Amino acid sequence: MIKLSNLKQGSDDWLRLRLGIPTASCFGKIITPAKMELSRSAEGYIYDLISECVDGEKGNISNEWIDRGSEMEDEAVTYYEFVRDTEVERVGFCLTDDKRIGCSPDGLVGEDGGLEIKIPSMAVHLKYLSVGSLPTEYRAQVQGALFVTGRKWWDFVSYNPAVESLIIKIEPDIEFQKKFDELIKQFLREYQETRNRLEEKLGFALNPGGGLLDNVEQFI
Repeated sequence: MIKLSNLKQGSDDWLRLRLGIPTASCFGKIITPAKMELSRSAEGYIYDLISECVDGEKGNISNEWIDRGSEMEDEAVTYYEFVRDTEVERVGFCLTDDKRIGCSPDGLVGEDGGLEIKIPSMAVHLKYLSVGSLPTEYRAQVQGALFVTGRKWWDFVSYNPAVESLIIKIEPDIEFQKKFDELIKQFLREYQETRNRLEEKLGFALNPGGGLLDNVEQFI
């Protein structure tokens, strides 16, 4: 794993570095969590990634609850540190050693752990509390972050200051990790092949990472 500790999430360099890089928050577009097969969204995601390399803009999704989550993340991290009696290391981005996929963890914990924080609506939070397990929609993201970082566990947190919050420790699912390794390689092959075809037609190189991948040492 390549850990970019000196890269601030949300900064211009962070946005630029992630251009054209498959990231954990979108791994659900590559692998279906239930059937563990290549998603029907995979082809569309390839073109999303390529378009980022062309126009230099990362697709941003913003709504009330995402904005609220960004505003309350520090509060949620402080809560987690108190409850777990630990310190969270904030990092900008993590890449696999080949720099082809990555994740932006909400924090790393010690030498072995990681952190994913969600701050959903009250109704969704209560659903998570009631079920008491990792929501299916985040399985690919959390297992993917474990894959990228090689960490031994990941804490999933659903935070709500008005009621009890939820903390679930997730360990690598060996079957999922094995299938993800297979499917991410297939996805990256198809991604590269599509890029090659378009580079020939467009007449210029499509470089993931906004030109920063060859110089990530500045952010370590």
